[in-house]
Amino acid sequence: MSGKQQKNTNSNSNKVTIPKKYFGTDGGVNTYPADAPYNFISLPTDICAPHAMWEDVVATTEDLHIVSDIYDEYIQTQGKHSGYIELTITTKQDTLVGMPGKTNRESTFFSIKNNEPMIPGSSLRGMTRNLFKIMTASSFRSNEDFNERVLYYRDIASRGSASELKNEYERNHTGAGDDTIRGGFIVRVRTHTGDTKWYAYNDPTVNLTGEKLDGTIDHPMVNWKCFTEAIETLTNTGKRKAPSELTCSIRVNQIGKKPTNTYTVRWNSDEYYEIDESIIRDYLGDERRGGNSINLLYPQRSKDANGVSGGALESSYLGDILGVMGADMIAPCFFVVDPTSGTVKNFGHTKYYRIPYNFSIADHVPSNLRTNRVDFTDLVFGLKEFWGGRVYFGDAVHTESSDKGIYQGEPLNTILLGPNPTSFQLYLAQKGTDKRLHWNDKSSMIRGVKYYWHRNSIEVYEPEKKNGKDINSNILTQLSNIVKRDNTFVGKVYFNHLTTEELGALCKVLFTATENSADKITRKKGRRFKIGKGKSMGLGSVDIQSKLFLEAEDAYTNESIWSDTGVAPLHEEISLDEGEHTVDSFIAAFDTHTKNSMSEVAHASLEAGVEDLVIMMDSGGINPAFDSRTVHMTIENDPANRFKDRIALLEPKEFKGFK
Repeated sequence: MSGKQQKNTNSNSNKVTIPKKYFGTDGGVNTYPADAPYNFISLPTDICAPHAMWEDVVATTEDLHIVSDIYDEYIQTQGKHSGYIELTITTKQDTLVGMPGKTNRESTFFSIKNNEPMIPGSSLRGMTRNLFKIMTASSFRSNEDFNERVLYYRDIASRGSASELKNEYERNHTGAGDDTIRGGFIVRVRTHTGDTKWYAYNDPTVNLTGEKLDGTIDHPMVNWKCFTEAIETLTNTGKRKAPSELTCSIRVNQIGKKPTNTYTVRWNSDEYYEIDESIIRDYLGDERRGGNSINLLYPQRSKDANGVSGGALESSYLGDILGVMGADMIAPCFFVVDPTSGTVKNFGHTKYYRIPYNFSIADHVPSNLRTNRVDFTDLVFGLKEFWGGRVYFGDAVHTESSDKGIYQGEPLNTILLGPNPTSFQLYLAQKGTDKRLHWNDKSSMIRGVKYYWHRNSIEVYEPEKKNGKDINSNILTQLSNIVKRDNTFVGKVYFNHLTTEELGALCKVLFTATENSADKITRKKGRRFKIGKGKSMGLGSVDIQSKLFLEAEDAYTNESIWSDTGVAPLHEEISLDEGEHTVDSFIAAFDTHTKNSMSEVAHASLEAGVEDLVIMMDSGGINPAFDSRTVHMTIENDPANRFKDRIALLEPKEFKGFK
């Protein structure tokens, strides 16, 4: 279970005909489409109303009482089924359902006593809810399924089908020429009313044509030594007189290199440009900032959440030194002014800094899915201020060990790679054109719901090396008490007053891998679920076999239940596919509802998404060759330059069938 990230072993002997959209405009030099440990479940074109009572009902706090009244009537008239589903969960790959360790860089399998592993109900709930949303064509909600943030990018070298992004960068950054880029200082000001204002002061002495800072620096840092010494002098002496010259520089951590681009704080205090709070917020939200970057809004000698060095100097004396009343933070910067508004459009620590896209992630989610219309997920799992859920997930306790024991022996040190939506060729739907659609193409929508492939092997992501030394070693996570394959857990999912269609939807999720006698979409043995940490590495593939128990009609009236020797069961097990009152009959009722309540186009899109899901859940056909295609592409492990050339990702069916 160890080893470095594997090299891609695909060879030209396996060439096949691939749709043109997966190549660049360079004549199809790249034979293979993109590889990734994940793919996307396509989105429905519309959400599915759970019942006629909920047609076009939008949950807003202003209508809380109205919506709650509809819910109460709905439960009283439609909710018929209570009981539980028993889950037998068997790990089919090493699995870690983690809880925090001693530090935020440690994670160990959840347990409460005697080091006995347990899958918490919250983890089962999260896994089930995510699949439930897909199966029921539920809505996409902000800060739950996507966020509103704006992504940042920098592109000066793209080629082929992705070259348009380079052109986009030039249009949005340099504009008509380099004279649109200014050098100077960003200053934070605390007003007398307690508000925070941001300004960029132009300094014409800053060299715009000198050495590029981002191409030659290992670990840049703004050096405020002169400034710091001056402030300390002022603090100690009580004198509020600015020194004749205050400077800062960018330090280069390379042997034989001297600090470059020294900035002297000299400006006309009347020449400044306001920076809107939204620009500041977007800058701080740039989660992909790293490497040779500086966070200009974070204090010097500190690191932000991304491990990026801070470049700002903070002091209550700055206002006196700079001649700017209320100033308490300063940092050197380059910036561009919007000619229309006269305010700062964007800023960064080098001339060619990362800039924001014009549109947010939310702008690329279909508007009819970004809705507060009440859906199946809201009704079954709860809707915040309105009502609680009617499903309750108990913890799954460990019941059986594999013949090789419970835990892997040694902890695993790895980098847990997070989402990277800046790889737009993977995250955005490409429309079969030679041109790669990116986040400034508002017409391009997200590809769907992210899901991870099952693997036979575990892929460990180790720190990159530069000059023989590890870099990014500070983001290593230690995973301990990883549960081995073939360990079994048993838990229950309780439900109260579900409608026939709601129970059918829940069964469609939890019984999708429970053995059946026919090869069909509803249920098929061999499908696997994903749970816990390290899904991109291959961890967390589990089999779930389910049993449905419904509350007996005479559960609370049968006298034998109250006798000393009562044996009447509170719940009765429901068969899978024998008779009318079966698991499959509930699933069929849900499927009939979606077909009848959705347009033909919308229903077809729902079925297409479900097909994508079961393809990715299917563990059949997994082999070492497929394992080699489900790793993250990096510049180092991708000699064909597919990542650099922005080669798109095949859809699940195409990807799975590609040899």
